[in-house]
Parts: sequence; C-alpha cells; structure tokens
Amino acid sequence: MNLIAHLEYVIGLVEGSAPQAEIKSALLAMREEVEGYEAASANQASLNQKHSDEVSALSKQIADLQRQNTSPESKPQREEKRIHRGIEFRKTSFTGWQWQPFCPNCGMPVNDVTMPTGKARWALCSKHCGWTGVELDLRGSIDAIIAEIPA
Repeated sequence: MNLIAHLEYVIGLVEGSAPQAEIKSALLAMREEVEGYEAASANQASLNQKHSDEVSALSKQIADLQRQNTSPESKPQREEKRIHRGIEFRKTSFTGWQWQPFCPNCGMPVNDVTMPTGKARWALCSKHCGWTGVELDLRGSIDAIIAEIPA
C-alpha cells in the first residue's frame, strides 16, 4: 500500500470510530512505510553525494590535464627520423622521445651485440633480417653513435 492509501485508510478508521487498537496498528504500519521512504531517501542522498564527489574529482583531473597540455614545457614534440652511420634512428612518443636505433631494412629495433670472440661489437637487427649494421667501438656502445647525431 502506498503512503496516500495508508493515510486515507487511517482517516476512514478514525471517522468510522474504529477501535483504537486497529487505528494504532494502521498508524504503526504507516510509520514503517515512512521510515522505509526515509531510509531510501537517505541512501539516495548518499549516492548523489558520492556521484557529485566523483564528478568533481574527474572535473579537477580534466582541468589539470588541460593545464598541463597547454603549459609551455609540454609542447607536443615532433616525431623525427635520421639515418646516421647506416642506422635509422627515431625519436618518437614510442621511444620516450629519445633517439633509438632501428634497422633500415625491416624497421625492427637494433641490438648492440658483442661477438663471441669478444674482439668486435656490432649493431645488429633484432629480427635477424640480414642487415649487419656497423661495427662499434669496443669501449663504447650504440649510445656513442647516438651522441654523434646532430641536433
């Protein structure tokens, strides 16, 4: 029974001079229904507040990200490619905006490999596509070649 129907029922009991026990029972049932509505309302208010807090937090995060993206130090960088000493170097978001070596034949990353004899070091394709790369200084590494790339 909804609250209005309960109220009309209690009014009918009072107007019809029903026994007090019956009126009291109807009023207690109505009270339980009102308490149920109050609990549901409080729960809804709690959910609304939680939702509002989440929306506020997300709005703040979006504003912070927008501020970061418009600050001078966060200018979008351009992806670059250079060929130096026969190796393709890329500087992209994929490489963390650092120069990284790639095979000019197949585009896979290049490894800095010391030969089993320990007397030579080479830049070799990680896919083993057949590209040999360049011999590296035994004391240096691919980083020494990256340091040579003009700005």
